[in-house]
Order: sequence, then structure tokens, then C-alpha cells
Amino acid sequence: MWTRLARDKQRLIHEDKLLLKPGICDMVAWPHSYRGCVFYLLCLVGTNAAADWPQWRGPQGTGISEETEGPLHWSESAGLKWKTPLPEWGTSTPTIHGEALFLTSHTDKGKLLVMRLHAPTGQIEWTRQIGVGEGGRGQP
Repeated sequence: MWTRLARDKQRLIHEDKLLLKPGICDMVAWPHSYRGCVFYLLCLVGTNAAADWPQWRGPQGTGISEETEGPLHWSESAGLKWKTPLPEWGTSTPTIHGEALFLTSHTDKGKLLVMRLHAPTGQIEWTRQIGVGEGGRGQP
């Protein structure tokens, strides 16, 4: 399946795409896209709106929101703004930027996906495949 090893032995070349070796990251990586993503993420640092949730456990990594109008208690029906069934199972903490909510997912066929939802309504706006992998539902 793999055609050749890259110089650093952590990446493999397959069908002219650079793949990280399974177990390392399992995501398709293109160097020019990676640099663009890093640049974009660095531009976002410090531009968070009050409601943005850019990383796991929130803006400060504390799990505490500065918002004052969120519910203190919730259940299957109470305290929810919306509920959306996902086409596959989610595998990440959602991140929020403005009205965009991003969530990663993994299919049973090994596709790694990212989904963008409209944060105010929960409607799925798009789904994109970002890689392939054999990973499980949890991370060590």
C-alpha cells in the first residue's frame, strides 16, 4: 500500500500524497497547507470574541466561560440551544470562532473528517475529508 518512506521515516508517500505514518498523526499533510494553517491560526490568536471557544477547555484552558447567559444545568431536553444528529461520530471538543463551530469526526471506513456547523442553529454547513487513519474513538 505504501510506495516509499520519506527521509525522516515518520512520513510515507502514497499516491503522490505525503502521509504521516499510522500512529503518529494519521492525517494527510501537505507542507504548503500546513504552513498556511499555522499562519492562519497565529493570526487568530488574540482576536477571540467573547463567545469564541478556540481550544479544548476554552480560551484560557480552564473550562470556564466568560459568558454569563449560559445554562448552569442541562439534560436531554433542558438547557440546550439546539441538538444536531451527526452523520458520523464526533471525536473532538468543538471549537467556535464567530458563528462557525468546528468538530472532527472519524468514519468506520477510516476517513478523518472535519465538519463546520452554524453555531447559532446547529445546522451542518459542510463536511470535508482531511485524512485517513485506523485510529480508535478515543485518544491515549
